[in-house]
Amino acid sequence: MAEVVFIDAAIEDLRRLGPDIVPKVLKKVVLLCEDPEAGHPLAGGIAVTAPPPLDPVPDWLAERLIHTVGMEPEKVAALGLEQAVDLWTAFISGPGR
Repeated sequence: MAEVVFIDAAIEDLRRLGPDIVPKVLKKVVLLCEDPEAGHPLAGGIAVTAPPPLDPVPDWLAERLIHTVGMEPEKVAALGLEQAVDLWTAFISGPGR
């Protein structure tokens, strides 16, 4: 998911533009969150950045998190490698292990 940051100058611009224009600007921001290359660029003050890509979870680890730990496949698919390793480590280091 992209992160949107409105700097102070952008907020002032939105206030100056008024309530008729703000929904159009916010619609453009949503479009840019979905596809940063979409359409014409907005005037300065709004930065849309995509988070760095996550390292993929190896199949063997995903299988263990799903079948041994009992996680839902969708949640495992959303994990980065470091998160997955931390969850597996916590599971195998838990009480009674």
